[in-house]
Amino acid sequence: MNDEWAYAELEDEQLAFVLEAEASLDADVVLAFRPVRRGTVDPDAVAAHGLQPIDLDQAQLDRLRGLEGRSHSVLVAYRQANS
Repeated sequence: MNDEWAYAELEDEQLAFVLEAEASLDADVVLAFRPVRRGTVDPDAVAAHGLQPIDLDQAQLDRLRGLEGRSHSVLVAYRQANS
């Protein structure tokens, strides 16, 4: 079972969905991940950069899930901790 994560490698069209998510969710950044056997994403390192996951309402979650399907990755919306 894959329970670790790496940053997703996105084509231009997929990257456009990430940028759309940032704009529509009022996120500072949206990161795209893919499941792997040996992860390269350290959650502590993400937090050390001052990024905190955004609490999303149901409509925003539905929007993000739709964009995940179109980008073939797992998307997480973050805001700078000092924002």
